[in-house]
Amino acid sequence: MNHAVAKTIFLSLLLSFPAISLLLAEAAPLKVVVSILPQQAIVEGVGGDNVEVITMVPPGIHPNTFEPSPSKMASIANADLYVAIDLPHERNWIPQILEIQPDLPLLHTRDFVQTRTISGHVHHDHDSHDDHADEEMVDPHIWLAAPQLRDTALAIRDKLISMDPGRAADYRTNADAWLKKLEAVHAAATAKLDPFRGRAFLVFHPAWGYISDSYGLRQIAIEQEGMPPGPRMIAKAIDTARAEGLLTIFVQKHFSQKEARTIAIEIGGSVTQIDPFHEDPIENLQSITDALASSFK
Repeated sequence: MNHAVAKTIFLSLLLSFPAISLLLAEAAPLKVVVSILPQQAIVEGVGGDNVEVITMVPPGIHPNTFEPSPSKMASIANADLYVAIDLPHERNWIPQILEIQPDLPLLHTRDFVQTRTISGHVHHDHDSHDDHADEEMVDPHIWLAAPQLRDTALAIRDKLISMDPGRAADYRTNADAWLKKLEAVHAAATAKLDPFRGRAFLVFHPAWGYISDSYGLRQIAIEQEGMPPGPRMIAKAIDTARAEGLLTIFVQKHFSQKEARTIAIEIGGSVTQIDPFHEDPIENLQSITDALASSFK
């Protein structure tokens, strides 16, 4: 090969490397960190192949007992975004992450949804998440009901578009498809629960307030302020269940079922397990509303 020709080819290839690198960088998925599995499903539903999602809390572990290991912290190095949901214990590990990556963008999705307090007071939570006087009283379970899921998905969509405008069409298309599935399940749940509006259901841990608000139901919790029920609270739960005609007690697999089974025996009822941390929030919404409807029949 002629020396001049070879030199020309070499220079052409060399000059092309920055362009190739730029194209690869633009095509690389955004590295998004979330706290729990339901969030992973939302981010992947909106982001599709354009995101790589890392979930802090592994399957089968409750966030209250989770502490990030060094390997977990290493896995989120060079992340592009943290999608926070403002769980109480999330506040323990996010500062650790920010020590490693002080410039890591945070998206607090709770700031974009209508929230409620554990006691049932509903308000719009659009102020800074650090400014709430009753921070501990805000119900954190915003991934369990359709209205909050919808607003969460839209907030994630808009954030991804702002970070990656070249793939905005993908994010809009993906979000529309995901929200269409959500709306179908929500519409079906509304239809099957509408005959039971005003009815109560008995739970051990008060995780289902957003669902009760969505469908006009009343959540009655055995546990109060995160404390296991004592004899007086158990007796009160038994009296309430009898007065309301309740025969099902809904429990989470992460909590002891001993007290719930004691109450179930006293009222001649049963214990049903439901999981707020199921990996697919749309599928979980369908399962939970099916279980609620069955308990009212």
